[in-house]
Amino acid sequence: MRSTAGCWRSAWNPVKGSARCAPPCTPSPTRSRPTASPPTPRSGGRRRRSSPSTAPSAKRPWPTRSSVPSTGAWCGDCCPACAAWRTKPSRSCSRPGRAATTPARRWSDRRSHRTVCGTGGPVSRHYLDHASTSPPRPEVVAAMAAWLEHGTAADPGRLHHEGREARAALEGSRDAVATFLGTRPRQVVLTASGTEAVNAATWGAWRARPGGAVVLADVEHSSVRESAVRLAPLEHVAVDGSGRIEPDAVAGALDRLERSGSSVALVHCQLANHEVGTLQPVEAVAELCGRRDVLLHVDACAGAGHVPLSFDDLGADLLSVSAHKFGGPAGAGALVVRRGLRLQPFVVGGEQERARRAGLEDILAAVGFAAATDALGDGRLKEELDRARQQLARLEQAAVAVPGVSVLGDPGRRLPHLLCLALDGVEAEPVLLALDQAGIAAHSGSSCSSESLAPSPVLEAMGADAERSLRLSVGWSTTEEDVDAFVHAFGPAMEGLRDLRS
Repeated sequence: MRSTAGCWRSAWNPVKGSARCAPPCTPSPTRSRPTASPPTPRSGGRRRRSSPSTAPSAKRPWPTRSSVPSTGAWCGDCCPACAAWRTKPSRSCSRPGRAATTPARRWSDRRSHRTVCGTGGPVSRHYLDHASTSPPRPEVVAAMAAWLEHGTAADPGRLHHEGREARAALEGSRDAVATFLGTRPRQVVLTASGTEAVNAATWGAWRARPGGAVVLADVEHSSVRESAVRLAPLEHVAVDGSGRIEPDAVAGALDRLERSGSSVALVHCQLANHEVGTLQPVEAVAELCGRRDVLLHVDACAGAGHVPLSFDDLGADLLSVSAHKFGGPAGAGALVVRRGLRLQPFVVGGEQERARRAGLEDILAAVGFAAATDALGDGRLKEELDRARQQLARLEQAAVAVPGVSVLGDPGRRLPHLLCLALDGVEAEPVLLALDQAGIAAHSGSSCSSESLAPSPVLEAMGADAERSLRLSVGWSTTEEDVDAFVHAFGPAMEGLRDLRS
C-alpha cells in the first residue's frame, strides 16, 4: 500500500527494465501492487514474456510504507529534487512525458526526503560558495541586457558609425575597470577569464626572458602552477602552516637560483589564497623583486572585489583579475601590465588590445565587467566588506562550537568573506552532502568534491588534511537567512556523521 502523498508508477520502461512515471502523474490514495499478466504461449511451444508495461521485474523490490515519508508532497519518482539525488540507474525516473535518464536514488535514502523537499516541494537554497563563483549582480544583468537590446554588434576596430559606437562602449568599460584596479586604462588588457590572464602573464614574461626559471609557492592557483611548469623550471617557495608566503623564503629561492647560475623569468605571488583566504605580503615581495630586477606577477583573482586594491600602489609588474569572483559575468577577466613593460602576446593573430591580445573584443563581457566594478564604487565596497565580516563571524562562531572543528589560514590577515574549516574525525564529502540536503552549498578541498582526482595541493603544502576541510564563502547576495541555515544545520550534521562512525 502507498502513502497518500505519493503515486504509483503506472508504466514500466522496457529499456533495461527501468521504471518511469507515465503521464499523467497524479497522486493516488491507495493502490496495490500490480500483478503480472499470465504468459501467453507462442507457436512452437514457447511462452511469450509478459508485457513490461503491465508487470514489474520479479527481482525489483517494491517500496514499502516504511520507506516512504509519511508527510510531504512526494510524487513517487517524479520529484525533481529527489531525482537529483538518485544513485541507481535501474531505478531511474523522470517527470511526466520525459525519458528516464536520471540516475535513481536508493530506496533506503528516501526516508530523508523531507530534508531535501520539505512538505511542499524543494527547500530554499543557501549559497555559501562565492569564492568559487558569485552570481551576477542585478546591475550587471541590467547593463548586459541593455547592450544586447540597444548596442551594436560591430567591430570596434572599424571606422564607420557602428564601429565607433562599439569602440566607445569598449573603452568606457576599460576606464571603469582601470579605475577600480587603481591604474590607467592603457595598462588594462581585457581577457576572456582570469585563467587566460594568468597564462598571458606567465607566457609573456617567459618570452621576454627566455630560459629563466619561475619562482612560486605551492599554494598558488592551478592556473599559475600549470602554466609555469609547461614553460620553465620551477623554484618552489615554502609556506607556513597558515599558507603565508614569507618574503625571506622568496629571497632564499632567488639566492639559490643565483648560486646555480640560473636566471629568473618571473616570480608569482597571489594577493590572497583562494582556499584558506590568507592575505599575502605582496608589497614586501614586490619591493624585493624590484631590488633584484625580477618581474612579479600578482594573481588577484581571489581577492579583487573583496579587499581594496590598487595596482600602482602594489609595485607589481603584472596583475590578473576575474570578474565572476565578485558578481561580474563569467568569461571576463583582465591583465594589468606595468607601464613600459613590453609583453609578448599569448594569443596572436591580430592587433587588438594594443597588440597584446588578438581576437575580436567581447564588448558584452566588458560592459558586464564594468557594471560589476561600478557597483562597488562610492563606498559600497566597504559596506559589503563590513557585512561580510559580520556574516563570517557568525559562521565561524557556529562552526568552532562543534567539537573537533578549527579554522585554517591566518587568523589576523584573511579575506573577509572566506572561511576554511578543518574537520577532525569526519571526512568532508559526507558533510557536504548533508549540508546540500539541508539546502546549503559549500566547497571542500577533497578530491571527491572536485573534478580533479587529487586532493588540494594548497592544503597539503600547509600540512592540513585536504580530505577533512570545508570552505564557506559569502558574497554580495548572501543574506542572514543563508547564515542561519548553516548555523542550524552544521552541528546536527557533524553529530549525525560521527554517530554513524562510532
